[in-house]
Amino acid sequence: MTMATRAAIYVRISSDSENLRLGVDRQLKDCYRICEEEGWSVVGPYEDNDKTAADPNKPRPRYEQMMNAVRAGKVDVVVVAVSDRLHRQPAELEVFLADAVRAGMTRLRTDRSREYDLTDHEAIRDIRKETIDAAYEVDRLRYRVKRASLERARRGEFNGGHRPFGYGIRPVDDSPRSKADAMAHVNEINEHEARHIRNAAKRILE
Repeated sequence: MTMATRAAIYVRISSDSENLRLGVDRQLKDCYRICEEEGWSVVGPYEDNDKTAADPNKPRPRYEQMMNAVRAGKVDVVVVAVSDRLHRQPAELEVFLADAVRAGMTRLRTDRSREYDLTDHEAIRDIRKETIDAAYEVDRLRYRVKRASLERARRGEFNGGHRPFGYGIRPVDDSPRSKADAMAHVNEINEHEARHIRNAAKRILE
């Protein structure tokens, strides 16, 4: 009896502070459809919601669990919605390729109907190019964010972090949405708090 192909589904979204799960749920739907169409049995799924793949110092726990299954020979093919959900660091891709082939896992499938043979040099070239492009997009975004941050600093505007006392409004509660609403007013003076700052400054100067 032929054993069904074991497909490890991996999904990831970099930012989901409110845990809405919209991105990972869309990816899961696409990946399950692929497995159903191919008749593959699902391993996992492995989900890293609100986890970046761009920073090597930030762990992706479920990715590591998937790789442990790959290294143990429990996976025949990895299925992702888009290749950059899996890797945004060329160095990490190389470790993935080496560990996968060493364990006998030589297939990567994406929702774009592309299946990469990890033993084929042209397929490896393509996935390397995609990962390099993803890394470039991250670097370009970081550059734009830094430039915007510098401009806000030059204008004396709020530049990230906790709400400064004297500005903005207090969140109604500890929910992410309430905090986001409060931060939307962060460049506005909070007269109630500002009064205390002015009084303190006056007393110090006196």
